Amino acid sequence: MSKRRRTDTLTGGTGDVKPQVLTLSTPNQTGTDRYISQQVILPVPRLGLSDKKASVLEILSLDYYLQLGDFTDTSSTGFAYLSSSQHRADGDGSTEVTMTADIANPRIMFPAVLGRSFLTSGMTGFELPIHVDCTDGNGNGIIIATDTIFITYGAFSSTIVSKAVCKMKYRLINVGVIEYVGLLQSQQAP
Repeated sequence: MSKRRRTDTLTGGTGDVKPQVLTLSTPNQTGTDRYISQQVILPVPRLGLSDKKASVLEILSLDYYLQLGDFTDTSSTGFAYLSSSQHRADGDGSTEVTMTADIANPRIMFPAVLGRSFLTSGMTGFELPIHVDCTDGNGNGIIIATDTIFITYGAFSSTIVSKAVCKMKYRLINVGVIEYVGLLQSQQAP
């Protein structure tokens, strides 16, 4: 009896264990206390797919850098998230109420809120990056079947326009076509 190879156990059968990093970034807000969103084309090959498999992106982790543009503004709260469709229009007002609604929205993925900690000097400091681990106990991440993803940034009580950057660690995996179609339907806008 021959031994089975176990090289594909971490990636759902693709054998690809080489993560990549993609930078997602919003432009600067159009004004203080406003939303800004940026659509990003994902690097997923769609040519040459077999009739049984489709390549999709698996998100492993995210490192958010929020409120880029003014680290001295300690009174404002910045937040960002990813989604498969745009939920807020650029320039919409950003408040604590809208942030709470966004975090509670089941179509919003991986929200991050800028945290502050007290320093020994009595001042507050930012804790960047905000690291989000998207894997389960077996090293499997979150599968994204769409060709694009949105990064959205908002801030309230701000004194200057700012932006968000997210470093997304991902890898490509192959899934069955039926699973791909189900994922795609669930992640597209209603």
